[in-house]
Amino acid sequence: LKKLLKKLLKMNKNLEILQEIFLEEFVISSEQVIPEANLEEDLGLDSLDQVKLCFEVEKVCETRVTDDEWSGIKTVDDLLRIMDNKTS
Repeated sequence: LKKLLKKLLKMNKNLEILQEIFLEEFVISSEQVIPEANLEEDLGLDSLDQVKLCFEVEKVCETRVTDDEWSGIKTVDDLLRIMDNKTS
């Protein structure tokens, strides 16, 4: 239970970080940046925006997101999972 709570708190922190990135870099409000949101369809990120987002996430996580990992990211939740794995 303690481990699960710690993981949930970490994911919440990562969501707040993502919300801040989306607001600062793409002028997208935090209310729109929810786990179910699709990066392209719901948030309007084109391929160049997604590359920019990848660089920002890499800076925050202090690690590299591989092309294979990035190709599997379609939603904010997918991105949260990558961030969780990179910061574990």
